[in-house]
Amino acid sequence: MIEIGNVGLFCGLQRRHLTVVRRLGSLLDLSRGSVICTRGHAAGQFTVVLAGEVYVRREHRTIVCGPGSHFGAVELLARRPADATVWTESAVQALVFEPRAFTGMLDEVPAIGRRLMAELVKHVPDDTSLFCTGAEPADPKLAVLAG
Repeated sequence: MIEIGNVGLFCGLQRRHLTVVRRLGSLLDLSRGSVICTRGHAAGQFTVVLAGEVYVRREHRTIVCGPGSHFGAVELLARRPADATVWTESAVQALVFEPRAFTGMLDEVPAIGRRLMAELVKHVPDDTSLFCTGAEPADPKLAVLAG
């Protein structure tokens, strides 16, 4: 197992913040072949892999993730079903946060929320409609005015 203070998401946090993370998270030991979440089903947790490897299958692509990897944040924040199936490839030790604990962690340690946001923004497509709630297609005549 790696110390949570050495995990990318938690690296460099103050000792008091690491204490909050440990208090709110549940340490789980999972055997090889355990399913952590299933695509299309309710996302029930935010998971940080501390030791071992997991497979993440999304549509027709499967990747292997190891210590320091995390998943489930988007689904919990957006309150949507999991968009991938994740299972263990080896024995895995993970720190798991149920929805209320995840929200509590973000409230008590805002730096984690900022780090998650910075990571998640890297995966947002370059589409300006994502930044405007209720955006409608622009009138082509407006392009003439702007030019």
